[in-house]
Amino acid sequence: MSIEVHLAKVGIGDCILIRMGENARKLNLLIDSGRNEDGYSDTIKYIQDNKENIDYMMITHDDDDHIMGVFESLVNQKEDKSQSEMFYSLFYDNRVFMNYWKKGNETLFDYKKIAKTGEKLRKADIDLEQIGYIVADPLISVNGEKKIGFSLIQILWKIDENGEIATKVKKYTGFDRECEENSFPKVESGWEHAELVILSPTRESLRNYVELAEAKYNALKEKKGDEITFSFSQKKIVKINEWDYSIQRLYDNPLQFNEDNSTANNASISFLLFYNGTVSLFAGDSNPGDMIKTIERYLDKFGGGADKMPLDFMKMPHHASSCNNPLEFIEKFPTKYYLISTKGHNGYKHPGKQTLANIAKIHKDDGGAYIYCNYATWKNPNIHFKDKEVNWNVEDDLCEIKDSDNNYIQLRFCELKKKKITIPNGTDVEIKISL
Repeated sequence: MSIEVHLAKVGIGDCILIRMGENARKLNLLIDSGRNEDGYSDTIKYIQDNKENIDYMMITHDDDDHIMGVFESLVNQKEDKSQSEMFYSLFYDNRVFMNYWKKGNETLFDYKKIAKTGEKLRKADIDLEQIGYIVADPLISVNGEKKIGFSLIQILWKIDENGEIATKVKKYTGFDRECEENSFPKVESGWEHAELVILSPTRESLRNYVELAEAKYNALKEKKGDEITFSFSQKKIVKINEWDYSIQRLYDNPLQFNEDNSTANNASISFLLFYNGTVSLFAGDSNPGDMIKTIERYLDKFGGGADKMPLDFMKMPHHASSCNNPLEFIEKFPTKYYLISTKGHNGYKHPGKQTLANIAKIHKDDGGAYIYCNYATWKNPNIHFKDKEVNWNVEDDLCEIKDSDNNYIQLRFCELKKKKITIPNGTDVEIKISL
């Protein structure tokens, strides 16, 4: 059995394909779709060449660099018509996870595109209110008392003798009878399964986003297409350019954490994926504080006294931005293997050098970490990764950071290719990472 993670080349965005299963026919979970660049089309073609379909899709949030591939397939249909048919079937069958709820779900696509997308889905008789509603802290009633629950999503599938797949989804709150002693329910014989524990968004973050989305949508209707000036993002102006510093300097003298306060990113879905003993984190563009709060509640109930959530690997939040990856967050989810999706962005400073310094800091006692990227950003001269203060071995893609005891911490970078890389773990599952 195996879990494959394909990190597509979609510019500054995310398009991630997760394939799981013990048979030749895998379950395919697509997370986001980038900006409709070649990597997105290549990912869809890869699925179709395997004579498979997307079985479930997760749209973490509606920033362009996460949804444009799906938008083009649904609305403009510039690609093969078979793509749009595949995506429509996902919506018809309620096999889409989104951060939308009730009246907000018609407004949460980017406000300039909602009219087209919403109209297209409604004309296809797709009930938008049946899609989504994922929050990390649902309010539930337990014996007449209101409690904060969890969003536990169980995906089940089985392959018949003809290689055809049957799937179903079950949702739990963490207080269901089946989950009282264990975080996951039992599975009937013959079904494979994976569990998603939603870490974000919180009710508050999603509510703020819905309110702003509706305001934008109403303003768009009133202005009839005129320019609307307010934004989902409320980013602070950062006067210090961390790319001007070496990773060594940021290790020795960390910058003050400047939290991303984008309303859209705070509403992003992040989740833990449990599959046959493996645990991984897919963090979207999520707020680190929300993820920390949720995992602390989860560990209090199911962690047996643990205060950290060890991972086999992590897809880092917000393209490894230093505004989403404080030291506290990286310490809470320890792993040796980090995945970064971005070609690099000079304006946003993705990936963040402070993030890389934070990774080095938590690995000062175990020698270092592995960083897998869909682009070799450290070789991009515009990003200034080859610092004079740091011992870079560019040929070996190795950066060494010296700690206070003059020991070296190794950050080993790897540009992903089509050939799969295996991440070692203590289970019978092969974890394979590639483009």
